[in-house]
Order: sequence, then structure tokens, then C-alpha cells
Amino acid sequence: MKFIKKTSNQHMKSRVSMIGKFDWRLMMGYCLLLSWFFGFAIIVGINSGCLYHLCVLGLHLNQQFHVSTRVLMDNFHQMVTYIQFPWKNQMNLHFYRLSPAAQSHFYDVKQLVEKIELVFLLLSSWLAWACFKQKIYRQIWRLESLLDVTMIVIGVISFFLLLDFQDCFIYFHRLIFQRQTWIFNPQIDPIINVLPDQYFGAAFALVVVTFLGGLLSLRLVGYYQLKKTSS
Repeated sequence: MKFIKKTSNQHMKSRVSMIGKFDWRLMMGYCLLLSWFFGFAIIVGINSGCLYHLCVLGLHLNQQFHVSTRVLMDNFHQMVTYIQFPWKNQMNLHFYRLSPAAQSHFYDVKQLVEKIELVFLLLSSWLAWACFKQKIYRQIWRLESLLDVTMIVIGVISFFLLLDFQDCFIYFHRLIFQRQTWIFNPQIDPIINVLPDQYFGAAFALVVVTFLGGLLSLRLVGYYQLKKTSS
């Protein structure tokens, strides 16, 4: 019995020591896993119809711009459907007509979102293969230290981004969309009036919370894997 207990303790020590050991395969898998969670969080943020509905009610967009809540929500779903699905070639909004520049910007957004979703699908295929073939779900305990550092860094960066979200949002558009079509004139494209910065800020916060929630779930899995091994 003593021999078995000693062997078990040695095995546990060797496993714990592997947490801090640098491993290229582990790092590559971890980066791919982070990318998958980030893609998932972005998709959740894009489809945040409940957040937009809260913004409509909280900011009184329907009363302020004399448009019914139903029309605003229908238009929101039209936009979300258009930018996500390749087979949607047109976006017909109720009550609003888009200028050529606005249509061009929505098309740029559509291309960006579709690329993100394509990468997400490819990563989902990799994750399914890794779980089935390599049983990656059994090695989550090895990611504990990486997860701790990642959550702290993401949390701190996101906090400062949210403090000055409007400027960061503008800089993001300048960086990603080289053309100036993202600058909407409310007189020509009044749709921008019912797409307030508050909504995009809330959607960004939802992306961050979803992303960190996914990492925290991995952290808990790793914790219980180590606890189970040590018991």
C-alpha cells in the first residue's frame, strides 16, 4: 500500500511539474483554442438582439426618431442576417434607404464577419478532431497557468478599452476598413441614428464576458482534473 501511495504521489508531482514546462504543441493548441473561444464570443456579440432591444427601450430610440420598436428590431435582424450568411445578397430595411457608401460599408462588414465565421468553422472541425483523436479535453489541467495569465491580461485590456470605447471604436474602423465609407452622414443615412455607440459598447462587453466565461470554464475543468488526480 505504501508503494502504491508513493508511486501515486510521484506521478502527481511529475504531472504538476509539466504545467510550467514549455511545450510547442501545447502552445499551438492553446492558441487555436483561444481563437475558437474568441470566434464564438464574436458570434454571440453579433447576435445580441436582446442587447439592442434594451438599448432601444433604454435610450427611447423609437420615440426619439419616430420609428416603432418592431421596425427597429426587424431591421436589426435584417442586418444581422445579411452580414452573416453568404447567400444573402441584399439587405432591405423598413423605413430606411441606404446610400451607396453605406451599402458598401455593410458589404465590408459582411466580408469580415463571414471570414471570422469561416475560421470559426474550421477551428470547430479541428477541436472536434482534437477531442476525439488526441483527447485534448483530458489535458486542460496543463493550461492552468496560461489561462490565469490570459484572463488577467484580457480583463485589464478590456477594462481600459471600455473606458474610452468611442475613440477605440473609431480607431478600430480606421484600422480594419481602409475606405472611409464607415463614416455615416445622419442626414443621408439616418440608420446610424438608431445604431448608437451604447449598443456597440454593450455588444463589445458581451463579447469580453463570453470570452472570459469560456476561459473560466476551462480553468475550473483543469482545477477539478488536478483535484481528482491528487485524491
